[in-house]
Amino acid sequence: MLALIADNPDLQVFQYEMILESRRRPELSGAVRQLYASYVAALSAGLRRIGFGNQGGAAEATFAALDGLVLQLLAGVDPIGVENAIRYLWVTLGGQPATGVERQDNLSGPVRL
Repeated sequence: MLALIADNPDLQVFQYEMILESRRRPELSGAVRQLYASYVAALSAGLRRIGFGNQGGAAEATFAALDGLVLQLLAGVDPIGVENAIRYLWVTLGGQPATGVERQDNLSGPVRL
């Protein structure tokens, strides 16, 4: 996930700008709702694949956490701390911790915009 953001941070920035702009331009709110619904649907499917089941609100809570972490990363917060938070979230949801795996994302500093 971190590598995807680092490869194309402008896409994430555009989405956040669109979300904020929808507060001033209500005609964008439908697109924002659709964007969020697609992310929540993808997370819901992923949670089912790891055996988390259909816990009410789990996908929404997971998305909210990841959304905030992506925003922190784009704002220049320590990428190692963000990665650790994502790994913690994954393990908390029942995923297996990665052991003995070297980082592959080459993120040594904040994402540059």
